[in-house]
Amino acid sequence: MTSSSGVPTVLIVDEDIGFLWWLGEIFREIGFKCFPALNAADAVGIARTPAANVTLLVLDPHLPGAQLVLDAVARGSVPKIILLADQDSRNTSGFAADAVLLRPSKADSLSRSEWVMRIRKLLVKIDARAAS
Repeated sequence: MTSSSGVPTVLIVDEDIGFLWWLGEIFREIGFKCFPALNAADAVGIARTPAANVTLLVLDPHLPGAQLVLDAVARGSVPKIILLADQDSRNTSGFAADAVLLRPSKADSLSRSEWVMRIRKLLVKIDARAAS
């Protein structure tokens, strides 16, 4: 899941700036270069920029314009997609993805290190599926 430069890159799209920042920090800790986007227009712009070389998309499927983002990355070379889902609904609006990441609830007692471990395991599963 690495780019041509050898560093994996992730485009994270979510309207919640706090969650966007927090999730970006976790992906950076794992070794990703991160591109945050608060809306579909920003995400499409990043996805269409060859220099970004995005290898992973993390997207809230309920975001207005989510389909535009998916269409933009489909034209590029983004091989992996993770959709965000709320703990209570787990609804991904029928979009296809390599994995679903449940957004932490306010009562979520997992620590940052546990989230790092959770995301690493998710990435291993995605890579294993791609290899089989």
